[in-house]
Order: sequence, then C-alpha cells, then structure tokens
Amino acid sequence: GTQIIDITGTEALLVRKNADAGDVFIVDTTNSRVGINKTPEASLHIDTTTGGNPIFDVYATNTALIMRRANGSSAAPSALLINEQIGQVIGRGYKATGWATAGSNSMRFVVDATWTDTATSSRMEFYTTPASSTTMTLATTIESNGDLNLENHNLLNIGATMSLSSDLTISNYSLIIN
Repeated sequence: GTQIIDITGTEALLVRKNADAGDVFIVDTTNSRVGINKTPEASLHIDTTTGGNPIFDVYATNTALIMRRANGSSAAPSALLINEQIGQVIGRGYKATGWATAGSNSMRFVVDATWTDTATSSRMEFYTTPASSTTMTLATTIESNGDLNLENHNLLNIGATMSLSSDLTISNYSLIIN
C-alpha cells in the first residue's frame, strides 16, 4: 500500500502503510526515542510478532554490539570507577499477567579497577534467578585475570572434555565429571 508520513503536533514523526492504522516507525523527538512497530518506551524499542530478531550485517570484518559508558557528561566525560557497570544484557519474560519489570538473567560487564589510559581491567558477571524466586543472584564471575568464580554453588558439573593449563583447586565444591 501507499506509505504515509504523518508529522504530528506532539513532536513525533510517524510512518505507516496507508491501509493500516498502526504506526510502523515512530520518532519521538520530545523524549528522544525511536519505536519500530510500537510507541517507544525506551531509547530504541522494537516490537515484532514475526520472529524477527535484530540483524547486524557486516562485511570483511567482525560484527559487534558495542556498549560505551563514561562518567561525567557528553561534554566532559570522565573515567569509570571500580565496580561500576559498563553495560549489560538482560533477559526478561512475560509472566502470567504482564511483562516482568526486572530481569530474570543478566550478563554484566563491570569495571575491576578505576580506568586509566593504560589500564582498563574488567570482569564479566552472570546472574540467574533461582527456582521459585523473582530475584536475580550472582551465579558466576569471569575475573579480570581469567579465573572462573562459581558464586555460592556446591556443584561443578562437567559433561564434556575439560582441559587445564594449570592446577585445579577445588574448595567447598563437589566435582562431577560425566
């Protein structure tokens, strides 16, 4: 059908098909948000019922999703400090009556020491939500030195080949090798 561009009096730009009353692309300049198939609730909000996941096509090099963070402001950025979060990927699902307002799992990128021009150590933290709970807890950390830290768990289950480049020390854990 014919495409319609609708500039509203509410500081928004709407793009939709002529035969469809639903907005396809929304630019909300009042709140600095963009929505695809949905009125945006965040900076970028994509809604699809066709199973379409965001795709990043890159040719002749690697692709990446880059999250950047600084303290201060865009005019005067400053270094990140120890234990500040650089970025995270969160999983949220639909419950019996609505969307979860908090994540049920998360992968976080965290500063391990205050950053300088010559040192940017960081760690990755993995959070999960235990059975019969709605609260995420820290499950595993990959430390800045590469160590794997299983947080508050008593089981390390290895179901495939495991190769060690140095000694394996197990304290207060059960090791099961299948």
